[in-house]
Amino acid sequence: MSKKIGTKITVMLLAMAIMYGITAIAYGFASEQAMGGFNRMYNSWTQLERLELEVVKQIEKGKLYSNLIVHYQNPAVQTSLSEGFSAIIEETETLLSQMTAIIDGLEENDLAGTKKTDIQAAMKAYTEAVRVVQEQGATVARLYLAGDVEGSKNANNGATKNIEALTEADTKLMNLIRTTADNLITSRRETVDSYSSIGSIMFYLFLAMAVLMLIIVNLTIAKPAKNASTH
Repeated sequence: MSKKIGTKITVMLLAMAIMYGITAIAYGFASEQAMGGFNRMYNSWTQLERLELEVVKQIEKGKLYSNLIVHYQNPAVQTSLSEGFSAIIEETETLLSQMTAIIDGLEENDLAGTKKTDIQAAMKAYTEAVRVVQEQGATVARLYLAGDVEGSKNANNGATKNIEALTEADTKLMNLIRTTADNLITSRRETVDSYSSIGSIMFYLFLAMAVLMLIIVNLTIAKPAKNASTH
């Protein structure tokens, strides 16, 4: 009799241990999914948004330089700005290269339903539009340094059309980035919720098994022992 009781208790203890292990794994996996998703968010999409803001700053700086070179009536300042335009071009290219590298390095888990080729195409169009705008400013600077003041002024005309094309390309790229980021968050949240639900179910089963074991122990050991003591 005691062997049978011991076997039952051993089986229930093993079952409880298994349930506890499953519960811990489920919660752990849910946590890893959440942190993994948010880490990827920071390492990919958040960085892309940050770099895009830096590109915008360089574009605005280039527009300011161009307008000052053409309209500011101070040769010393105009010359200094013209000579400094190459630094703007260099910084812009560095930022674009960093953005391209991040997009090229994206993995399937980072995309959340968005095609990598679509993001790459949007990045390529954005890069070309940025270069057109910045090259226009660089042309203004080169012509001024070459002594062609009138040519410099003419090169600054038509900037509105290039800016409109850039704005369109920028909007398309950033919409893709933000949509994908939102989808990634939603996907990770659903994964976390599903594994949390499994963990909760296993936790309640664990409690139920503990209560059942206490009942069995009471019926098979404690109560018979009490009756025996009474007799």
